[in-house]
Amino acid sequence: MNSNLLFRLGTGCGIEIRGDVLRVTVARSRRSGIEVQGYLEIPGFRERRASEWGAEYHTFLESLQLAHISASVALPRSQVIVRELVIPAVSKKELSAAVDYQVENLHPFEPSEVCYAFAPLRSIEGKTTSLPLAVVIAKQKGVDAYADLFEAAGIAVGSFTVAAASFFGAMRVRWDTPPKPFLVADFSTEGLELYGEGTSRLLLSTWFGVGQIPSPHTLSLTGSDLRLEMDREVKFTCIGEMSEKISSAAMSTEKFDVCRVEDILPLPTAAPVNFDTKNTAVSYAVALDAACPRMGWRVNLLSAERRKKNSKWMYLPTAVLVAACLLLAFGSLLRGWIQDGNYVRAIKTEMAKLSFTVEQVNALDIETKKRREKYATLDILDSRTGSDLQIMSELSNLLPDTVWLTVLEMDDSGVRIRGMADSASPLLALINEASSLVDAEFLGSIVTTKDGLERFQMTAKRRLSQLSNE
Repeated sequence: MNSNLLFRLGTGCGIEIRGDVLRVTVARSRRSGIEVQGYLEIPGFRERRASEWGAEYHTFLESLQLAHISASVALPRSQVIVRELVIPAVSKKELSAAVDYQVENLHPFEPSEVCYAFAPLRSIEGKTTSLPLAVVIAKQKGVDAYADLFEAAGIAVGSFTVAAASFFGAMRVRWDTPPKPFLVADFSTEGLELYGEGTSRLLLSTWFGVGQIPSPHTLSLTGSDLRLEMDREVKFTCIGEMSEKISSAAMSTEKFDVCRVEDILPLPTAAPVNFDTKNTAVSYAVALDAACPRMGWRVNLLSAERRKKNSKWMYLPTAVLVAACLLLAFGSLLRGWIQDGNYVRAIKTEMAKLSFTVEQVNALDIETKKRREKYATLDILDSRTGSDLQIMSELSNLLPDTVWLTVLEMDDSGVRIRGMADSASPLLALINEASSLVDAEFLGSIVTTKDGLERFQMTAKRRLSQLSNE
C-alpha cells in the first residue's frame, strides 16, 4: 500500500458465474486493509425465476446497506477467449484501430458475431518499440443473453469481465508489482483455468475443458514459459473445487513452489464465516477489481448503453461531508479577517466616543502648561529681587571704601561691574569670597588714570546653589 493509495480505496460487488451457481462477494478496500463485508451463493439460478433470485440478491445488498452499488460480473472462462496481443508502439488515439485490424485473427468466429475489449499491460507513455495488450473476446449473443438475464432479475450490472482481468487488478491492490513469476489454477466442474504472469511474458491465460486436464508435464511447460531465471521457481496456488488434484500434479515437479492463495491475493482482515478465500477467490478478485478499477485492465464486454453505474445518491454523504469541511475551512480562513474588521470597527467607535473628552483633556493640558509657565516666570521674578539685593549687599560689604562702582549690571547668569579703585587686583579674591558669586574675572586689562587710580571691568557668575534655589 504505497504509491497509488487513493486508487486502492473503494467498495465493490463481484459476481462469479460458476456453473449454475452465482457467487456474490462484497469487498471494501481501505488503508487499514481489505474487509469482505458479505458473501452469498445463489444456486440453480438458470432454472429459477429471475425475479426470485434477484430479490434474494437485493435483500443481501440491503442487509449491507449497499443497495446502490452496481455489480461487476465475471463471465465463465469457457465462453470467452483471452489473448495477449503484441503490437508496435502506437499513440493512444491509434490504439483502437490497431487492435481492430488484428482482432479477427484471434478468434474463429465471424466478425459480426463477437464483441471484444482490450487493455494495455503496461504504460503507453513508455519509450518502447512494442506494446503488449490483453484482449478479451466473447460471442455477442452470449453476452446479450447474460445481460437480459440480469436485467430480468433487476440486478444493476456495471461490467462484464473475466477472471484473468480481475486477478490482475486484485493482486495490484496488495502489490505494486506482484511476486513474479506465479501461476493460479482454478479447477471447477467445467474445466481448468490457468492464469499467470512473468517478467518476460506479462500474461498467460489458458482454459482446459473437462477431459483435457493437463498432466504434470504440461504444467511443467507452463511454468517454464513464465520463469524469469532458470534457477527460480514459479509460485503456484490452486483454487476452486477438487483443487487437490492440480496441487498434487504441481508438487510432483520441481518447477513449482506451491503456496497458499493468500500469498498472492490480498488477505482480508475480516470476512463472514461462510467465506473461504480458496474456493471463492474469483468472486473475491472480481469484487476487489470493482472496488479499485484503476488497478486492473478495466475491460468491459457489456455494451455502453446497458451499463448501470453506481447510484449517485451513494456520493451524497461524502458530498455533504466535503461541503461541510470546505465551509469550515473557508470559515476558519475568514474568521481572522472578520474578527480583525470587527475589532477595528469597535476601536473606531470607542475612539469617536472618547474624542471629545480627549480634546477637552488636551485643551486643559495646554492651559495648565501655560499657567505653569506664567507661575514659573513670576516665581523667578520674585526670587530674583531678593537675590539681586543679596548680591548688592555682599558687594557693599566686601568692597573697600577706595573702590567706586560706575556700572553694576545683573542678569540670570551673573553680574558685570565697572569702576575705579586704588588697587584693582585684590578685588577678584574679595568677590570670590561672596556666597552668591563665583568665578570672578577681569574683562580686558586694568587701566591707570592720570590721577593714579585704576579703571577695571569684571564679571562674576551666580553660584549654582543660588540658581537652584531660584
